[in-house]
Amino acid sequence: MARETGGPAPHKGCNSSSCCSPAKLWRTIQTLIKDNNRKGLVDFFKDARLEHIIRVALTSRISNDSSMLPPSQRHKLVKMPADAADSSRYLGKSLSDLNSLQLALISASEPMVLTLLAQLRQHATAPELKHFVNHVYGQGNSSLHLAVFLKQYQVVKVLLEMGCKADHVNARNKNALDCCYYGDQDMMDLLSSHNKKSETVKTIMIPMTTCVAEAVAETVAVADPVVEIVVAESRQLMDSLVDLKQLVSILRYYQHNINSVIIQQQQEQQKQQQFAAQYVSLAQLKKPPDIISSYYSTSQQIACC
Repeated sequence: MARETGGPAPHKGCNSSSCCSPAKLWRTIQTLIKDNNRKGLVDFFKDARLEHIIRVALTSRISNDSSMLPPSQRHKLVKMPADAADSSRYLGKSLSDLNSLQLALISASEPMVLTLLAQLRQHATAPELKHFVNHVYGQGNSSLHLAVFLKQYQVVKVLLEMGCKADHVNARNKNALDCCYYGDQDMMDLLSSHNKKSETVKTIMIPMTTCVAEAVAETVAVADPVVEIVVAESRQLMDSLVDLKQLVSILRYYQHNINSVIIQQQQEQQKQQQFAAQYVSLAQLKKPPDIISSYYSTSQQIACC
């Protein structure tokens, strides 16, 4: 067996307890995750086959596709927890191509997910971890989408620290912030604070007023005490601004209701206009004809004839 770098890996022969077959190692990792066996997982990462275990944990996937299984085997498919019935609205129905992290998020507890991430952070490189946490499954969902939807706050914090993209949009046009439950201010603050840290000053300047933006821009070329004071105040203003993505998420929540109210108002106005067109007010009525004078004029005409 060869290493990923291309060099030969030391190999003293395999037996039932030391086999470094990727398929067997992957089955072991899946079993430990599904059984929520944290101690067993930690011990497994102390095995002499650590190099192979890390590679398998980072790169292996579960197809989890019902079309690839006979009906008798479909009970083995990984499914979302029973209390996540609304997941298809935000994440879609597909749970295909799951990696070990996504399997743990769906099938195990939050401490188990944190244990898996801790072991991988200890032994894998930063680029490998960044690629691992940004793997997408199903309908373009990242692990961050899943962790936010399942309210695993500590996992979300760790994923953001490991470089998981908070602005990634899935096939449902949802980012991680859109997957927050309405009213879950702790999760929204966690994602918003990360967005503020990761964005550059140029990006943050866009929603600001022109005068503050110019003051921040001047700091690049001007070293004046007055400008520095203005910039310090402008930065405080930027910290107090509500994140635009959070506002968009809230507005989307109310958009349907707002549109319904507008439509109802338009319908009421149309009804009132139709009612007004059918009935004329008393002030608009013409003066009724003089019946007596018209009667005498008609009688005179007949007499003359």
